[in-house]
Amino acid sequence: ENNNNIQNHIIDSKDKIELFKIGINYSFGLGSKEGVSEIKSFSYFEKSLSLGFAPSAVFLARLIINGDSQKKDIEEAKKFCKKAIELNIIELSSNLDDHNNNDDNTSVSSYIQTAMGFLYGWGYEIEKNLSKKYNNFLSAAIKNNPVAQNCLALMYESGEFVPKNVEIAIEWYEKAANQNSSLAQSNLGDLYSEASIYQNNFLALEYYLKSASQNDPVGQINVGRVYADAIGVDEDLNEALKWFRRSAENGSICGQFNLGIFLKEDPDYCNITESIKWLNKCAMKGDVEAQYELGIIYFDGLNDD
Repeated sequence: ENNNNIQNHIIDSKDKIELFKIGINYSFGLGSKEGVSEIKSFSYFEKSLSLGFAPSAVFLARLIINGDSQKKDIEEAKKFCKKAIELNIIELSSNLDDHNNNDDNTSVSSYIQTAMGFLYGWGYEIEKNLSKKYNNFLSAAIKNNPVAQNCLALMYESGEFVPKNVEIAIEWYEKAANQNSSLAQSNLGDLYSEASIYQNNFLALEYYLKSASQNDPVGQINVGRVYADAIGVDEDLNEALKWFRRSAENGSICGQFNLGIFLKEDPDYCNITESIKWLNKCAMKGDVEAQYELGIIYFDGLNDD
């Protein structure tokens, strides 16, 4: 019986890490066949957490804080952060053997460090410390962890804790994007689309399309926006509608809002009934702008058409 318990512990230990890795793939793409799905990612992180894997709790908190498929609930995110600490993630991070780490970008140690970077950045259930946030992301990024590389790039792009340096940010974004991080691809698209010395609408669309092709709803919204606003391309509202719809159908609150507004305001594609349907999905998840737009529709009697 004792041997069976040991064997079950080994199986659980392996399973919780494999479940976590599947959750990571659904969160960030990383070239997986099915692409991005926040709902599936949440489910796999929950399964991994039920087996006691502390980083899963942090990545669940991240989905609640930064995700785009559910209502933001900071108190719920804090509960997951507390759970990670109860599962001794701080002790785990302090006892990592960096000399015995392989080059696998999904190595456990790099994700423990990435999780700690998030915790120190948020300051929930642990004292906020930007120095430790940076150092944990840097350690994981050096191990070729694409999530940490994207986070490190964000710090350099915004000048958080470190001097702002867009060129270093691009280097880290590209490392993550080359590993098929849909988030890094979308962030590079944002960087190249902004009015600056780095503006390059061709590259922006290229990275947005890479992100969108992994079923990332943020990338899909941005592709739709490029065609709707004719940013470096000819206006193509059919193409814009296609990408807005894909994002909305993927459960993105932002995608649902964009589609709802497009169907409300564009004279050639106006469909108030469908617009209400998508705006209502956002409103039910607590989106204030969607609630306002629905109020305008009902106040003006547009729903009677």
